[in-house]
Amino acid sequence: MSAVGDAIDDVRTQVGAVMSQFSPNTCTISRNVMSKTSAGVDISTLTSVYTNQPCKYKAVNAQQRFGGGSILASANHILTLPFTIEVRPDDVVVVAATDTVEAKTFKVIGPVHRSMGIFQEVAVAEDATADMAARDA
Repeated sequence: MSAVGDAIDDVRTQVGAVMSQFSPNTCTISRNVMSKTSAGVDISTLTSVYTNQPCKYKAVNAQQRFGGGSILASANHILTLPFTIEVRPDDVVVVAATDTVEAKTFKVIGPVHRSMGIFQEVAVAEDATADMAARDA
């Protein structure tokens, strides 16, 4: 690996260590990846892109507005993740169960903001469809 790649990996490790001190949960982030079958048919597969990442979630009541004020999406949780993770709208996030909390599955609505260059907050919504897809993956 290059010196730049090694430096990026080092930063990711350090950020992960800081996040794990403040984040009581871990999560797996998946997204739909398009590919073609041997017959040339497009298929979409839910694929894990990050696993066992430190995270924290909290309940909120937020709505993202678009253009003339119509509601684009409603979020019922804010998810805090390391800033080194690329999260996209429509990604599926499964927060692992703990001794006191059941596993939860969310669909990413969009970014909220980055905090101190270490954390990012992402608006997410519980989604039964995403929950079923994540379990089937």
